[in-house]
Amino acid sequence: VGDRIKVDPREERYIQPYPPGPANGGADLEQYRFNWNSPVHMSPTHPDVVYYGGSVLFRTKDGGTTWDIISPDLSTNDKSKQRSSGGPISIDNTRAEYHCTIISIAESPKDSSVIWAGTDDGNLQITRDGGKSWTNVAPNITGAPKFSWFSSISASNADAGTAYVTVDQHRLDDFGSYVFATRDYGKTWQPISNGLTGYAHKVLEDPREPSLLYAGTELGVFTSF
Repeated sequence: VGDRIKVDPREERYIQPYPPGPANGGADLEQYRFNWNSPVHMSPTHPDVVYYGGSVLFRTKDGGTTWDIISPDLSTNDKSKQRSSGGPISIDNTRAEYHCTIISIAESPKDSSVIWAGTDDGNLQITRDGGKSWTNVAPNITGAPKFSWFSSISASNADAGTAYVTVDQHRLDDFGSYVFATRDYGKTWQPISNGLTGYAHKVLEDPREPSLLYAGTELGVFTSF
C-alpha cells in the first residue's frame, strides 16, 4: 500500500500490512502473495476503510493503523505457478513474477457487506456478509477465457447485486474485449462488449443514470446508452 501522508504537517506513515520486500525466492516462500500492481480500494461508504489485495483480502477500518484479514486465499493457489523465477545464471524474484494474486477489489456503494475480489488466475469471488464467507462466481461467466485476468470490478451505485467486470488477456496474446455484467450477485452474467475494440481496462456506471455506461479499452473510450 505504501504510505499515508498528511499534506499540511507533511507527516508520513508506512501502512502496508505485510513486509515490503520479496523473500528472494518463489512466491511459495511468502506467507501472502502480492501482485506487482497490488490493488488498493477505498471504501465508498466509509472514509477510514481501505482494502488491500494479496492472496487474501486485507481491510483496515482505521486508515491503516491496523489490518484484518477478511478472506481465505481467494486465488487458485496453484503451486506450479509460484516457483522461483529466472535462472540458470541468476534468479529473478521481484514480485513482478508472482501469480495467484488478487488484482481487483470493489465494495458495493449500496451495501458495504457486499465485496468483490478478482484474481489474475481465473477466480472472481464475492462475499455478501462482509468477508465471513466467499463464493467463486467465475464458473458462472459463459464466454470468459480460462484463467481469466479479472482486471477490474465496478460495483453499481444503484443496486447492490449489480456489478461489471473486465477481463484482460493480452499477456496471453488475446486482445479481445471481454466485459460482463451481473444483476444477481454473480449468479448469472451477460456479455456487454458488443461494439468495443481493444482489451478492456474498466467499465463504469454513470453515478446518476445507471443505464449509461462508460468503458475504457486499450484503443479508446466508449459509451453505451
